[in-house]
Amino acid sequence: MNKSTKSLLFSILLFPGSGYFVVEQKLKGILACSGVIIAITILFQQVMALALPIAEKVTLGEAPLDPELIRNMLQQSMQDNGTALLSAASWFIFAVWIISSIDCFRLGKKIDQLSNN
Repeated sequence: MNKSTKSLLFSILLFPGSGYFVVEQKLKGILACSGVIIAITILFQQVMALALPIAEKVTLGEAPLDPELIRNMLQQSMQDNGTALLSAASWFIFAVWIISSIDCFRLGKKIDQLSNN
């Protein structure tokens, strides 16, 4: 399998930015993967901060175990607290995923052309 395909598959299927390690761009790979890990951590923390108070209300019996009511409470919590950080982290992950995939394929293509000559 050539480097362009392998690096593209790594970036798309394994983890955003991991294809940089295939094309031997370790610094770019570390930066991209670290950024995505930080963004995933932020997403997880924000989701937990929204969901835990609702889970506590259900556990304590202050709210019934009704999926529709829980969904409404979660939507209300998201409106009250804002979701700008959630959106920013999600868009960042998506951008790194797309940009790193394209860049890894481009870099792999260069390596493939040099090795064929």
